[in-house]
Amino acid sequence: DNFGGGYSLGCRLAALGHRRVAFVGPDSRLAIERLAGLRAGLATSGGTVPPRLALLERGGASSHAHLADSLLARIGYPHRRSAAKLGFTAVMAYNDFVATRLILRFAELGLRVPETVSIVGFDGVVPNTYQGPSLTSCAIPLEELGAEAARLVYWRLDHPTAVRRRLALECTLVTGDSVAVQ
Repeated sequence: DNFGGGYSLGCRLAALGHRRVAFVGPDSRLAIERLAGLRAGLATSGGTVPPRLALLERGGASSHAHLADSLLARIGYPHRRSAAKLGFTAVMAYNDFVATRLILRFAELGLRVPETVSIVGFDGVVPNTYQGPSLTSCAIPLEELGAEAARLVYWRLDHPTAVRRRLALECTLVTGDSVAVQ
């Protein structure tokens, strides 16, 4: 449930006082659903993802450092803004891999997580080489997802002309140290 997971993360950020949040990810249906959920969750407390802070890269980003640099370029950092006035207090990344790469890139640029900016991911699959703050994320039930995918394949083989089915599995909010109270 991409919308529901984004909504949970948006509510979590809103509960911690975040009102202006950025989003980075690919220009895909899944990312758009996650962004819509994030916006809905933030709206429960008057928060938002302004259009210029919703970075949806076509065809995937050329690099994850590029995503961070593109987001910061949109707000004029470092030339026109101090780290204390980024124009957003948190970033939701399309997945945990992108989130961890953003954290590393921001650290290279002198932006500390969560002291300067909070970051959340999505999927609950943190790379094993990552050594930053524990990540707040929305974990996808991967084992259940695999089992349901296999069931749907067998069902499709038995019903080749049936109407397409869609299944949404609930995600679980995982709180970590990558988010600070505002």
